[in-house]
Amino acid sequence: MARTKVQSELIATNAISGTIIADGAITSTHLAANCVDSSELVTGSIDTIHIAANQVTATKIVTNGVLTRHISDDQVTADKLANSINTDIATGPAALPKAGGTMTGVLNMGSQNITDIAKVGINNAPLSGSQVYIKKLDSSTNLQRWGEGTDSDSANSYRFRIDQNYKFFANSGSGDTFVVESSSGKVGIGGATSLDNQLEVLGNIRVRNAPSNNPQIKMNNGSVEMIALELESGASGVLGLRGNSLNIDSNGKVIIGDTQSSAADDLLQIETPASGGGHGIHIRRNDSNGDQGIGRIMFGNNNDIDLATISSVTDGQADCARLVFSTQPTSGNSTESMRISSNGLVTKPRISAANGAFWARGTSNPTATGNTNVGVVYTTLEQGGGYSTSTGRYTAPVAGWYSFSTNVRIDGYSGGAYMRIAFFTGTTPTTTQSGYGQGHAIYGPDSLDDQYYSMTTSWTVYLGSGNQVGVCVSSSNDNYTIHQESNFSGHLIG
Repeated sequence: MARTKVQSELIATNAISGTIIADGAITSTHLAANCVDSSELVTGSIDTIHIAANQVTATKIVTNGVLTRHISDDQVTADKLANSINTDIATGPAALPKAGGTMTGVLNMGSQNITDIAKVGINNAPLSGSQVYIKKLDSSTNLQRWGEGTDSDSANSYRFRIDQNYKFFANSGSGDTFVVESSSGKVGIGGATSLDNQLEVLGNIRVRNAPSNNPQIKMNNGSVEMIALELESGASGVLGLRGNSLNIDSNGKVIIGDTQSSAADDLLQIETPASGGGHGIHIRRNDSNGDQGIGRIMFGNNNDIDLATISSVTDGQADCARLVFSTQPTSGNSTESMRISSNGLVTKPRISAANGAFWARGTSNPTATGNTNVGVVYTTLEQGGGYSTSTGRYTAPVAGWYSFSTNVRIDGYSGGAYMRIAFFTGTTPTTTQSGYGQGHAIYGPDSLDDQYYSMTTSWTVYLGSGNQVGVCVSSSNDNYTIHQESNFSGHLIG
């Protein structure tokens, strides 16, 4: 009988070489269990074509049987691994769990570790050697926080946080400095946390110029630009409204209806169009009451705010008004100086030296001789000011046109002579100034008797501030007496 099996003792060592055995000649049925030892296989003698699918199991691989040098790059893919990695593969402080399992031990990250899935501590040298914490609190508040230096629950311990309403906060360490509401898109800067508007800022806002454009802040109604604030090149700033309806230039001048001021010294300019122009300033009171202020324009300085005032007041009824002009004298209070009534009547209620009005009367009954000029001294000032009862002269408080009148009673004059009366300027009485042209009047010679007679004259003249005016009487050749019933008055016309 022919042999179907060759005993191993009949084959000498190395008697059969790989070249003697054809490919595929020896199959798994020809090999007894454990008959091929790893030491009997040369490197590369068994390729993947020699191993059937799923023939190599974990029980067939001894410890350290497969090393990394036995596996080429990218040879082990996800489809060649089972659904889980058993903790038996790696044991110790960082064992990996099976799918759906729980990791045990400590996972080191640098010199720090994660001790609780709710906290992450990461060593970060740039933050003053402190730690950065990310913390999620309980689900009822739904807070997430990123902080520096502590894992306290205090809001100021976290540089950034999100609250249960999905509001984002940035914190300086002493308070919130930046807030964003995700639901409304409202933003708070500088500590503004009560967000009533889309942007709330506590502090200053600075807009710097871009490399090629002037910085602008614009306010639109839809796509229509209504208000624009622009920093012009070479200027400190310009504020403009849509259509150049209002502009404030870099000098603080307000220009309405134009872009450039044509009045170099005026701070306010109103430009009206060539067609349909004539617009101006409208001051309006929002009610309908009689005898109440409607509006006013005040002039003042650092010393007082109401040195002069122009005001409008309803003139007894709601459908008419008067204009009132008030001024303030030196060391005084603002007082009405002139009024224009609703009927157009102009009145000056104040009689004083400030508006140049006076009335003086009475003399000391001086007896004068003929051929002399006598300055009449009226001894009683009844009203106003600016008149001296010691010199008999009036001093103009301001430059302007003045009107003067006088009545002089002459007693004890005999016939055969004439009397003159006139106003004089300066300090020396004379009736001949300006060629007898200063209110001069003459009477006589034969119509006078030795009883009494009254002479009256008036004069209108322009005086400079401080100029003086008096009344002069003279006789051709006889003595006379100036009676105390004489008077002198005057006022500023304008």
